[in-house]
Amino acid sequence: MGAETTYNDLPTECLLRILNFLTLPDIAALLRTSKLWNSIINANEQTLYHQLAEDLDAASIKLGSLLDALDGWLSQEANKVRGWKDYCRLRVITERRWEGKERPYSTPDAFKSVQQTRVGWIKIDTEKGLLVMAGDEEADEDNCVVVHCLRDPMHGALFHLKQARNNILAPGHGLLNHVFGNVRVGSDSFEVWRWAEDQAISQMARQPTDEQSQKYECALLSAGIHESPCRGELLPMGILKQPDEPRAYRLVYPTLCAGSHAGDQLWLWDVRTRHLTQTIHIEPSPYQQFSMMYVDVNESHVFVATHTVSIYSRATSECVFQLKEAEMRRLACYVTPPVPNYDSNSIFQEYILPGYHDPNINVTPPYLLDIVVAVRASPTGDNCVAITHWGYIVLINGLKHEALELADSSSPTSIGVDMVSVRKIERLSVLANIKISLARAEGTLLYLAYDGRRILAFGSHGLVLVNLNRRGCQANSFEILFSDRTPAKLTPFPVQTMYLVPPFAGEADIYRGCTCLQMTADSCWIAWSPEGHESLVVGRGDPQFSCELLKTWATPATQRIRTWKQYYEDGSLVVHCLREPTRPALFCLNQISIYAHVEMSDGFVVFTCGAEAPDSLEVWRWAEDQDARPLDSSPTEKQQQLYENATINQDRDSPRRGVLVPMGVLKHSDQTRASRLVYPTVCVGNQRGDCLSLWDIRTRKLTQTIEIEPSPYMRFRMNYVDVNETHVFVATHTVSVYSRATKQRVFFLEESYLAQVTTYLSAPIQISSKDSAFRKRELPGYTIADRPMISGHRPWDVIMAIHVAPDGNDFVAITSQGHVFHMSGLKSGAAQARGGGSHHFQAHLKISAAQVQSCLENLAYDGQRILAYGDMGLCLLNLEDRPQDCFHVPLGDGVVGDLYPFPTKTLNFVYPFGGLGHPIKDVGMIYLVQTEKLLE
Repeated sequence: MGAETTYNDLPTECLLRILNFLTLPDIAALLRTSKLWNSIINANEQTLYHQLAEDLDAASIKLGSLLDALDGWLSQEANKVRGWKDYCRLRVITERRWEGKERPYSTPDAFKSVQQTRVGWIKIDTEKGLLVMAGDEEADEDNCVVVHCLRDPMHGALFHLKQARNNILAPGHGLLNHVFGNVRVGSDSFEVWRWAEDQAISQMARQPTDEQSQKYECALLSAGIHESPCRGELLPMGILKQPDEPRAYRLVYPTLCAGSHAGDQLWLWDVRTRHLTQTIHIEPSPYQQFSMMYVDVNESHVFVATHTVSIYSRATSECVFQLKEAEMRRLACYVTPPVPNYDSNSIFQEYILPGYHDPNINVTPPYLLDIVVAVRASPTGDNCVAITHWGYIVLINGLKHEALELADSSSPTSIGVDMVSVRKIERLSVLANIKISLARAEGTLLYLAYDGRRILAFGSHGLVLVNLNRRGCQANSFEILFSDRTPAKLTPFPVQTMYLVPPFAGEADIYRGCTCLQMTADSCWIAWSPEGHESLVVGRGDPQFSCELLKTWATPATQRIRTWKQYYEDGSLVVHCLREPTRPALFCLNQISIYAHVEMSDGFVVFTCGAEAPDSLEVWRWAEDQDARPLDSSPTEKQQQLYENATINQDRDSPRRGVLVPMGVLKHSDQTRASRLVYPTVCVGNQRGDCLSLWDIRTRKLTQTIEIEPSPYMRFRMNYVDVNETHVFVATHTVSVYSRATKQRVFFLEESYLAQVTTYLSAPIQISSKDSAFRKRELPGYTIADRPMISGHRPWDVIMAIHVAPDGNDFVAITSQGHVFHMSGLKSGAAQARGGGSHHFQAHLKISAAQVQSCLENLAYDGQRILAYGDMGLCLLNLEDRPQDCFHVPLGDGVVGDLYPFPTKTLNFVYPFGGLGHPIKDVGMIYLVQTEKLLE
């Protein structure tokens, strides 16, 4: 018998075959421990590491060349790659950074002083290393499109198009991979431009308009370009004129997909020829506001985000998958909120995704309505990701496999079936094998980026990162039966952790405004700005729900508070009895505006008349009060008709209890933007934001007009008003207080002061809630050191609501970015100001501030406690006396201001409207009533 054979005796071909089954860490171990393996690996380095590179690629795509592999990489390390071994090393290091195992490089200002544009949208050409941004000039606010060099960020702009419109379409890929479209907002046309360098290499037909040619000539002069083509130079190609106004659009070479404003059509264009190649008629959303939120396209499908997500086949123009509203609500019941992992060693803030649970444990969805705000297909076309407003991430798998199966087995030309059969087969094939996975992030989501390997989403809690695992994870799964009796699988989400990425998330978060999110293989790009929060928080794209719920606590001592109001989808005002909340409504006034704003004080009810009379307010009164203390009334014919058609369920003890009778109408000289009733005064702010009208509700007579200084920001000219006997309080982008006696502004919270103070605030810290019915957090106070000085002249934050205390000495304001400002000393300050003959007494007010959530929308304040509602639910602040030593803080330009400690250190989240897992997330308004012992 011969000597025993070992691996040393195997031929090289066999050894290489063995190496093909090993991972990169195994290869590294062999290099350190065996001379034979070391020599084999080094001798076949290119072939071996080429194979390992393909194994590392999450998309499982064959990498033909090193240049192909580096497509999408922008880092300086990628420029140093010279072989497959270098590439593998780069991939491993980069993945560790994506996973938070090594600290990545980051900067909040990539172009620093070179950038002269307030950016709204960005797109990146990874092959050329160029970034295209759209926005407006800081100098003159003209719209523009600017090209920057990513290889040399400190170099000035390479190309600059003035008077272009706002949104850029994505650069496509392939032969024409450096084309972008530019939509004219409010019109039906797209501009198409191309890199001049590419046009010089491969000529394509051009038909630029006169306007495009003129802008191009001006751009050449501005850039000092004398010989074309130059790097970064854009050349006008022509115009795409849509059949109707577009609302959403996406360019994936060579197809431009545009969705109609009405939400019933998709237009597909060939961007090379600028010809319309296909029109797909789609099912419009029942909610007009969400009829076309987002679109994406690939070779086989079109993906549409409305209030839900739909997928249409390009081959048949039919819908092959739709996640209906009821189905989305049902799936959401299975999802558990993420849990913070405080023991993690990750550079990022790690959250654990607990998986699914039995929906019977919690059958109430955590929202009244959710909408899909974005959808993106993977590069391979096998799956897509959608995000919803309320923070759900939906991964839909199995698209490409079924499309290929259909193409192979059901082609009309191959088996002779008609197109109707093909459409039916495709839809059933996709539905039968579709796999859906869900996860949930904290707060709300708005922007999405997805490359098949990882998901980036930006929302109210900052930047969310999900690194997908190709192999998935072991967890429970459920068989789902959809409304059309089609079975589907709710499969485990292919990852068990998600991350919040600083500095755009977490306690040190001061860069909250996001207008665009982009991702490459090795980097994430965020377009952020102080004004970016306008779209994120204040309202653009946020659902405007039709059902608004008002809930009060009541004890026997407060049962004199006897009614509460609720709006329904048919546009009604309803009066209920708080003593017997389960009995039918006492009074129902039908056919009022569905979005009517209602005020009530001392027996009077005032509400807006809606679009048919935007300059008027209706006045109604409790019938019992009118019978006991009659006042003159002059109801309109419409009011009288509404009263006659009202539904009245008489109370056993008092037939007129809960009934409202019409008193008349308050008609203004301008449209109403904000209104507030504090008996006997109705304060109305006009649409222009330059006038306050004060009415006596008893006589319906105008008693006073106060001209005010309008906000420079049209959108925030009149967010909220409040009034008492001596002052009027106005919330615009900041806070102003006007004296009713002198009609002068006696207090103004400077915009720069508000902006700078917010940088000194830190997020609340979670503390033990063991002995409390609420979820508690601690307000950490002010952090003065190492905070940036705010510059710029657009609003960093805006005031959402303002309320004055009953005694008139204190008032509270909340901001869109989750801050609460408490200001006290108004009475003493007014007295000192009168004594000194000055109308300004800002120095006499004690101002304090705290951050309580990521965004706030609604406020209630009674002088003792503050209730505020935002993205994390309902929070409560019980005010107390605290030491009044002030902090001197720099406000910029050498100015120093004073900040006082916030009058409480504890923040409470009130279940079920606040904290982790709160099932009720949407609140139209909140109301605070006095109780004997509401909260301890």
